[in-house]
Formats: sequence, C-alpha cells, structure tokens
Amino acid sequence: MSLSLTYEDLLNIQTGLNKIITLSEKEDSNIEFKIKWRVSRIIKKLNPELQDFSEQRQALLKKLGTEIFTVNKDKVDSDGKPISESTGQFNLGSNAEEYNKLIKEMLKESVQLEGNIFKLKLSEIKNIKGLSINDYVSLDAILDEDINIDDVDIYMDTKSVDEVPETVETK
Repeated sequence: MSLSLTYEDLLNIQTGLNKIITLSEKEDSNIEFKIKWRVSRIIKKLNPELQDFSEQRQALLKKLGTEIFTVNKDKVDSDGKPISESTGQFNLGSNAEEYNKLIKEMLKESVQLEGNIFKLKLSEIKNIKGLSINDYVSLDAILDEDINIDDVDIYMDTKSVDEVPETVETK
C-alpha cells in the first residue's frame, strides 16, 4: 500500500500522533495498547521524511538567517575568553518573508510513503479523552473514515498557527 501526502500533511499527522502518545502516558489514559502500537508504526514510517524536511528547513534558516549566540561568562576558552554558545534561534530579519514563501512551497511538496501504512480506525480513537477537533483534523489523512463531529468526544482547542516570526527557535 502506498500513500501520497504533502509535507504539510506529515507535520499535521505528526502533531496528532504526538498528542495521542502524550495522552497515552497519563495515568488515567483510556488508550488501548493496539492504538499505541499502530501510532508507533505510523511514526516510524513518517520519521525519515520528517527528518529530511527538518534538515532542509535548518539549511534554509542558516542560509537566510543569522544565528543568535549568547556569551556564557561561566565558560571560558584556553585564553580565558568567555565562550559564545548558540541559542538555537535564527534572526531572519528582512528575509522572513522569503523564508515563509520557501517553507510554504516545501510544505506543498508531495511525498510518497511506501509499504504498510496503517490507518487509524476512527472507531478506536473517537473516545480518547483529550483529543480536540484540531487533533482529529490533523489526523484526517490517516483515518479510515471521515470525521463526524457529532460522533467524537472532543474538547475545544483554540490555538492557531500564525506566520513564522522574525526569530525562529530550532531546538
């Protein structure tokens, strides 16, 4: 079985799967072992593509941005001078718009996932406590059926994703 998705789909799926993993680690979790197993199998299939995307994103940040360093006065080099350490952030400044444009193009690129791609059964995850409508939507590409809002146990999640700011953290 093969599945064609975009990098945007992969990142959305990763978000939803990570939420399921996080919820499964809670003491009062109602998530069955077979769901956790299926989620871990899907994550293993997605990881190589997500790693590639992350590396390309990092290269783009290095190309268009300026890495932000901080001086750690507690650490000194052999000459006794304080050592500068990366904060893991980049200042994109006037390149922020170009970065956003290129990232959006990357997100639209198609990815072909080969092999056994397990779909999540909506009937098995619809009663997971703590999943929001945003989580279900993020998982849509790997659900075995369409979401009917009236049939799932959801809580409201009002977070939204905006444009990338001038400073981007990579850690």
